[in-house]
Amino acid sequence: MSKVKLENIDKVFDGGVQALCDVNIIVEPGECLVLAGPSGAGKSTILRLIAGLETPTAGNIFIDGQDVTNIEPRQRDIAMVFQHFSLYPHMTVFENIGFPLKMKKLGKTLIRQKVTEAAKMLQIEDLLDRKPSQLSGGQRQRAALGKAIVTEPKVFLFDEPLSNLDHMLRAKARQQIKDVLQKLNATSIYVTHDQDEAKEMADRVCVLNVGRIQQTATVDQIVKNPANEFVTKFMQVYK
Repeated sequence: MSKVKLENIDKVFDGGVQALCDVNIIVEPGECLVLAGPSGAGKSTILRLIAGLETPTAGNIFIDGQDVTNIEPRQRDIAMVFQHFSLYPHMTVFENIGFPLKMKKLGKTLIRQKVTEAAKMLQIEDLLDRKPSQLSGGQRQRAALGKAIVTEPKVFLFDEPLSNLDHMLRAKARQQIKDVLQKLNATSIYVTHDQDEAKEMADRVCVLNVGRIQQTATVDQIVKNPANEFVTKFMQVYK
């Protein structure tokens, strides 16, 4: 379990577009924080900053008390799961899941052990010899999650990981993700536009609008005591 802290974060892109303004977030160890808000609110930008894919214009990012603001992505011990499953089409499921471990130069026996453990957790042991093109959307999502699990990261980042699945598959897949995160006791930050998904996944929700945090609390707390008119209107669909 790891603690994540964003302190006084600003992000201004080329052309003077301000994506984030004075963002302060603390994600407690083992917590799942859902980032919610309309398109352009800055949700994915926050994930990219934590992952090290972007650098803040101002402010600092801490993981377990260490300032990682200027540390390379590969040194942050982060796993990111995107809406596009990031699987190599020419590799089998086993090879895809084990690829990050191969890059770390782990031995074949240890790689097989870790891949097998992740596959059992995700109930895809019988799919390890298949290529991504032979999988359903839900199966590809689980394979992508397995690829993240085997690295045993300090923090999981999810950017609309289920948006390409139909409604029934999404309900099943989010429960699987939730079960895995609970088994791993993992810290996670989750971006979604799906209100059911947010309610089911979140320990707390951070509501954003045009790059500013409007309120951070549990869904019930926000619905009962919204901080302002924007939050009131945005959270209507959560009732």
